[in-house]
Amino acid sequence: MAAVSRALGTVCCAVSTIFSGSLVLASSKPVDRNCGDVQDIFLGVNASAQFSDLPAHSASCTISAKMSTSGNLCSKRFGKDLALCFGNSCHEAGDANPRIIGWQKPAGQTILTATNPHRSLCRVRVRNFAYCCRSAEVSKAESPEVWGSLALASSKPFDQNCGQAQNFFLSIAASAQFSDLPAPSASCTISANTSTKGALCLSPFGQDLALCFGKTCHGTGDTNPRIEGWQKPAGQTALTVTNLHKSLCSLWVQNFAYCCRPAKVSKVELPDIDGSDADIAEDNVLV
Repeated sequence: MAAVSRALGTVCCAVSTIFSGSLVLASSKPVDRNCGDVQDIFLGVNASAQFSDLPAHSASCTISAKMSTSGNLCSKRFGKDLALCFGNSCHEAGDANPRIIGWQKPAGQTILTATNPHRSLCRVRVRNFAYCCRSAEVSKAESPEVWGSLALASSKPFDQNCGQAQNFFLSIAASAQFSDLPAPSASCTISANTSTKGALCLSPFGQDLALCFGKTCHGTGDTNPRIEGWQKPAGQTALTVTNLHKSLCSLWVQNFAYCCRPAKVSKVELPDIDGSDADIAEDNVLV
């Protein structure tokens, strides 16, 4: 009888935990990953998860996820599957499979709360959940990881051949493309500072970036590249920058500057890598 009582007590405790409605009822504990890797979380009935690493200032946010419900009696669910809120500021009346771009986070709100709005019967599994909130001065946010399209970056990369340096963020294995290169063969200078990011990105292996003109790539990859005099083949007008980390590690690319000019036009100087003066000097112009 004592053994039966202990077993029943264990079952009761388990049921109480599932339906307590406390914060973060999740099969895998949610992790703060603003502009980081995607994650999967599980929310019990009416449960919530909080992400507390948002910037304090107002910010433009991108949020994406894939949703599914479960439960023996969860056959005819009503309404949306997820409520997303910054304090009392929530996204519409809820979301199912959210793909939110450019949602403005109020200043002072540093927490994103994701809640299962189903009050009974239905639990929610949130797959490939990713969020990225960055202030207006950093620039427009793009959704990390989920769509796998070109140029998944927290600051959208801009074509700036022989222009100013820029910062952008590449999610796992993502790429950015710069399409303003001259068509003739050209001598190119490329410089950047790279750093990895991600909750599980503890010991990144290999180089950070692949730099390519079509199928012509620079060596086997680069970390903090300082490249001068790299010859671009004629006909290639795009530079592709790819995060070489295929799992776990997203990548910050800071003070990225590139300059490709036909050899008969000029010799190119390496831009100032601290970002204070990223203009390209045009010296020794041949007339």
